[in-house]
Amino acid sequence: MQTRAELLRAIRKLPARPPLFPRSQKENWIAWLLGYEEFPRKNPDRNAQVVYNALNNANYIIWLGAAAGVDPTLVKRAIQRVAQQKKRETQAAAARAVLHWALVARHLQERSAQKHFVAYHNSEELGPYFKNAADRQAKHGSFFTAKPFRAETLAGQYLWVFEGSGSPRRYQLVSHGTISSVKKVVRPSWYWKPGRRFGTRLQFVVDTGGDPIEVTSMPWFKKLLRQQQFFRNGLNSTSDQKFIAALRSLGDATDDDVNADISRIRSDPTVKTETTRKALIDARLGMGDFRAALARRWKNRCAVTGCDISEILRASHMKPWADSSNKERLDPANGFLLAAHIDALFDGGLISFSNAGTMLLSSSLSSKDCTLLRLPARLRSDLSSSEKRFLDYHRRTTFRK
Repeated sequence: MQTRAELLRAIRKLPARPPLFPRSQKENWIAWLLGYEEFPRKNPDRNAQVVYNALNNANYIIWLGAAAGVDPTLVKRAIQRVAQQKKRETQAAAARAVLHWALVARHLQERSAQKHFVAYHNSEELGPYFKNAADRQAKHGSFFTAKPFRAETLAGQYLWVFEGSGSPRRYQLVSHGTISSVKKVVRPSWYWKPGRRFGTRLQFVVDTGGDPIEVTSMPWFKKLLRQQQFFRNGLNSTSDQKFIAALRSLGDATDDDVNADISRIRSDPTVKTETTRKALIDARLGMGDFRAALARRWKNRCAVTGCDISEILRASHMKPWADSSNKERLDPANGFLLAAHIDALFDGGLISFSNAGTMLLSSSLSSKDCTLLRLPARLRSDLSSSEKRFLDYHRRTTFRK
């Protein structure tokens, strides 16, 4: 996305009020971009990237990232960075440090043009998708399908590769990226059938290398699985925006602090079993048994708002991860299931709760902020004694009075 006109067209297609940043900046963005044509004082030669980097309003930047579908973890991180800045002139730079132009532009481009395809790799029949650790860091990925796709159907589109194994079947997102080449090739021996000699080999540019992400228990994935007829077709398209939003959320780069914590888990000699190690990693990513326990505790709804949109619900620790023991990190009493914007406020210490469930507000929040976010609210259920103990730690160490 290069020109201001392309940026303007993309913004016109965005939702006015994305879940994490409900105050719309859409009309302000449109007016700002149209102003380049209406006011001679603005430099007419500025392209989309220059316009974005010249903005001095953090709210514009955060709204655009949220509306474009950037991972809520990163949007939350940008909100936290901005909250730490006291001067307006440094807030926009703080937001851009997280929501940089290349990231936002990629999401805008995907929303406006790219189609999405999901691919299935059966590891029991074909061996693991990643043969070794080096494969996980490769810049280019590959996938073969027996379907005779035309190059113009797939080239430039986005591919999500899932791997399945075991009984009952477990699924992981193993790689994803933009398809760079599509070639008609002779089928490998395992796909050989009389009268069907050729298939299609895809090459794609991997967005982020890393370990596979377990998706089996995620509610949206179960729906995707049914839609894709349990991957019976091997490679197929999806146009459902809820699925695409959930996939994008998984696909965005993980927070640096999370990556560091996961690395420490992998090398921690006190973690005795692979099962415990996986449970800790899943908990740090807000998935697995820890999230499932919170979902049961709060009936698959935000503990504050009652929102039941699974794609924006976060498994949030009361006692921060860095301060918790491994046992505490996996204890569901040490968590809330929260909508993304409530999670951002709670994690950043801008809100907390009394033992009676009343929301406590930081003095950093203005009355205008509270009105826009419909604060204060309260917890929807009474707390157990264990939950109160963890919440007390949050009030004493994280909450910014």
